[in-house]
Amino acid sequence: CSSDLFISKSGDCLVYSGTNPGDSSNWSLVGEYKIGRPLGRKGVVQADADVIIITDRGYESLGAVLSAGDSLQFQNLLSQKIQNTVLDRIAYAGRTDKWSVVTFPLEQMQIINVPRVGTDVEQHVRNINTGAWCRFKISGAQCWGRFGDGIYIGLDDGKVYQFANGAVT
Repeated sequence: CSSDLFISKSGDCLVYSGTNPGDSSNWSLVGEYKIGRPLGRKGVVQADADVIIITDRGYESLGAVLSAGDSLQFQNLLSQKIQNTVLDRIAYAGRTDKWSVVTFPLEQMQIINVPRVGTDVEQHVRNINTGAWCRFKISGAQCWGRFGDGIYIGLDDGKVYQFANGAVT
């Protein structure tokens, strides 16, 4: 048996369970939840048993939403500790596919690429073990991706670089 998650642009989350969507006796809706409106198609990542989503409310954990239902409070957001900064960046950048999130288990971090705010480039980085936040300022970072155990960055110059030990190589 498997579960599938569907997220609409308006923030409606539907969770289905079963093995055959074509067979109503083997496929059913198990939950409906409400999150903020997702800000871009690259702003969702599976992180172990959780799903992290960048929304117009901040950085949300689907696990927290599922346990709290539709009444997830701002203090329960992953981004709660940096919420003022996050909401400022969301207000400036809005919905765009320049938002992205990637999990880097070897370095125990999640990296959220924030769209360019004026001339500033930044990434919000969360330690996946402690929940502590820091900020990177990797100039020209347009997108991030994971391949195998590595994390790669697409920069303004059109080239892809590997990110390792806090450096771009």
